[in-house]
Amino acid sequence: MDFQNCSNALVLAPMAGITDCTFRYLCMQMGCDWGVTEMISANGLVLSPKESPIQRQLMQKAPGETVGVQLFGVNLRVMEKAAQMVGDQYDFIDINMGCPSPKIVQGGAGAALGRDRGLARLVIEAVRQACTVPVTVKIRLGWDDAHLNYMDMVEMAGQAGAAAIAIHGRTRAQMYAGRADMQAIARAAAHSAIPVIANGDIASPEDALRVFETTGCQAVMIGRGAAGNPFLFRQIKQYLHTGRYDPVTPEEKLSTALTHIRLLRDLKGEAVAAKEMRKHIGWYIKGLRDAAAMREKINTAPSTDALSQMLADYMRSQYGAQPE
Repeated sequence: MDFQNCSNALVLAPMAGITDCTFRYLCMQMGCDWGVTEMISANGLVLSPKESPIQRQLMQKAPGETVGVQLFGVNLRVMEKAAQMVGDQYDFIDINMGCPSPKIVQGGAGAALGRDRGLARLVIEAVRQACTVPVTVKIRLGWDDAHLNYMDMVEMAGQAGAAAIAIHGRTRAQMYAGRADMQAIARAAAHSAIPVIANGDIASPEDALRVFETTGCQAVMIGRGAAGNPFLFRQIKQYLHTGRYDPVTPEEKLSTALTHIRLLRDLKGEAVAAKEMRKHIGWYIKGLRDAAAMREKINTAPSTDALSQMLADYMRSQYGAQPE
């Protein structure tokens, strides 16, 4: 994995409960250059008596995809062991130092690790020494506005041997509110010895171009803007190359949702897929005709077959189209 020579790269951000291998596969088909697994507990990976079905699903790769595995944790020996266990299965290992979830930070991981630059450096070095693939890091701007340490974190990551660093342009205190600060990311990119990946508020091709131009980064990471919208990667690439992009038709959205149902059922089984696809379909149909009423029906669907039939009926009644 060569981070130094990427250009206008589009990356799918790791999002818990969303970016499993089925969704990453759909994004890859639309032009995503690489993705990252949902975050995986190093403790759970190393200390579990055997690999659990959920852990296996989190770590599943899509055919032919370029993907890194994201680990979180603070125990050096455990992080080192986890890296040894999974490193050669992926294109790179990403260390989560940005997750704002109370459950994660209370254990000292995620964004909390960003508060201890010394320990963060040791974690990077431990993982780096334990594997042969590149190691990347994902951070936030800092804990809050009074403790912005992203410049120090970027410098430290480079010195510790990280190959690249992704920066979410918010503090931990902001969670996901407010606007991501792309000027801060631009300052980090201008002074960084390693590639910086800009993350935050990319929901359209215009947003992506603005972030590339504002930050000077070689890659942008797309998170919530891709939910129910894997087509965004294709549109961004069209826009960057031609200055225009094709709209996504309702028929393509609904057909892709049907494909997503089949893929998720194959990966996670009927019960889990039926439950998880409700939120995905809600995102797919956002902005379509009578979406609110359709969403109410979806939320009571008892099975993936019922979801598929609802979508097929919806396509015929609202758009006069047959599912592919």
